[in-house]
Amino acid sequence: MLRRTQQHHPMVTLLAISIAMLSVCTPVCALSPPQYGVWRQLNASIGAGLLVQVEQMQEIDEGNYVIPVRGRSSEVSAALAAILITAYSIGGINVQVQVLDPDGSPVENPLASKRAADASQLQRYFERALCANPYIHCIRHGRGGVFDPAFWVECNPKIIQFWNDNIGDYYGNEVFVAADVFKNVLQTSFETEAGSISVGFTTKPVWYWN
Repeated sequence: MLRRTQQHHPMVTLLAISIAMLSVCTPVCALSPPQYGVWRQLNASIGAGLLVQVEQMQEIDEGNYVIPVRGRSSEVSAALAAILITAYSIGGINVQVQVLDPDGSPVENPLASKRAADASQLQRYFERALCANPYIHCIRHGRGGVFDPAFWVECNPKIIQFWNDNIGDYYGNEVFVAADVFKNVLQTSFETEAGSISVGFTTKPVWYWN
């Protein structure tokens, strides 16, 4: 009796080989731990400014990390402490952002004990912290709509690219519009004496020259 053998389509065979290769893939294919992604976003955005230095991340204990961010002046440090997101929790990993003054001393958030008087005071913090950053075009007043942000951080039409062991990219990079990265690392809502306000992030149109 003739025994009929099962024929596999070449694509099925290729898929099986690919799955087998993935199962023994080297650690190079693994995504970078999330705490490094936070550091790289901070370093590539805020750290691009001439008045800000994002220092090397430190491991406090297992699962807990701190990222020191140093301002080049006391005014810049205070502004950074007021507007940066300072705590991240990602899948059991906790990352704290610690703002330092030029001498390396920790800086307290000036808004922790006293709310800003109004949106104008908050806007000044943003202007001070971002004043020498090449990705920032300007800080714009809101358009006055009921649900419109009090002011906008307008970024230049540039991309921010950094290596992050991204297996979906040929070079392992992450690529963002600059405004999206700043939105990831800066606070977007505040309580002031005049009420709650929000901060918007936008990109300068490529055809707009002012």
